[in-house]
Amino acid sequence: MAVMVVFLPVLAGSQLVHWLGFLLDEIFFRGYRQVAVREPVFVTGVPRSGTTFLHRVLARDEERFSTFSTGELLFGLSVTERKFWGLLGAIDRHTGGFGRRAVAWMTRKAGSGLEGVHQVGLDAPEEDYLALVPVMSCFILVLAFPFSERLWRLAFFDERMDAADRRWVLRFYRRCLQKHIHAGGGGRQLLSKNAAFGSWASSLRDEFPDCRLVLCVRDPAEAVPSQLSSLEGGMALFDVDRERRFFRERMVEVLEHSYAHLAEVADEAPADEVVVVRMEEMQDGLVECVEGIYERFGFRLGADFRRRLEEEAATARRYRSRHDYSLEQFGLSGKAIRARFSQAYLRFAFSAPANDGAATLTT
Repeated sequence: MAVMVVFLPVLAGSQLVHWLGFLLDEIFFRGYRQVAVREPVFVTGVPRSGTTFLHRVLARDEERFSTFSTGELLFGLSVTERKFWGLLGAIDRHTGGFGRRAVAWMTRKAGSGLEGVHQVGLDAPEEDYLALVPVMSCFILVLAFPFSERLWRLAFFDERMDAADRRWVLRFYRRCLQKHIHAGGGGRQLLSKNAAFGSWASSLRDEFPDCRLVLCVRDPAEAVPSQLSSLEGGMALFDVDRERRFFRERMVEVLEHSYAHLAEVADEAPADEVVVVRMEEMQDGLVECVEGIYERFGFRLGADFRRRLEEEAATARRYRSRHDYSLEQFGLSGKAIRARFSQAYLRFAFSAPANDGAATLTT
């Protein structure tokens, strides 16, 4: 497969750079190990349920939260890399800023295929799944390696991952968070977003006992085709077409498990440590939705963030997605979804699908 001839060397080379940075961190910047990850907030849930939008809204509370950016995840996972790029950036700023503009242009081009699905920008808050690529624990890699059972087990992390593997991955992830806070967090709370963490929720609570979980959910009749549609570009790129039916069925299985596991976590966790957010709550009343999250967690909503929040709400009301899809295009029907996800409909009080799959949906 031609794309793999390019992808594999790029993947290996970029991770080699990260690991070199990790090694140098242990020599020159070991102070990061003393950093405490206090009361992190994890935005997760069912994929395509508004996690990206809510994360980027919450990230605007810059007085409270620190979160990963796309550039940091791609080029600065280690303290060493951040120091290097910081020095290079300072030189670039004093010489016209050409380098930064070039990198920003390349990032936009690389993410152009995601327009209408997931906006990409070098400085934009980004989900931290890319931080897990060095330990091959980023679930999106399943597009490149669809027959890797370990990657598929990541989607059932709390239940199917080997305990030793689970501890190792979580320890590595903690180190990444410590480095982020050490390098630029400024003592703020860590805000993380990773839709794949829905299946990690119990393990995250064990690793970070004082964490807060924001669990985003959406009507399965909308979330399932939206997720399958959002993966079409990656499937085509990595020539997953030959295994299309196999891949789609496994993704639906992943989503089915996500709803069930999120319901368990929501029912078991103390009320002041977890909040369930339905996508329509964000769409219909963003300000009230965020106010509810802050009230649940005992956070103060400052005046500056309230102003930004109202700006985001006004923008959201005008937003129209360009991402169109339907159940029918994936051989699904509203009736079949209602039957397969019956427990999710009951637990999260979704209305039964109003059509049998032919209607075009968005977002």
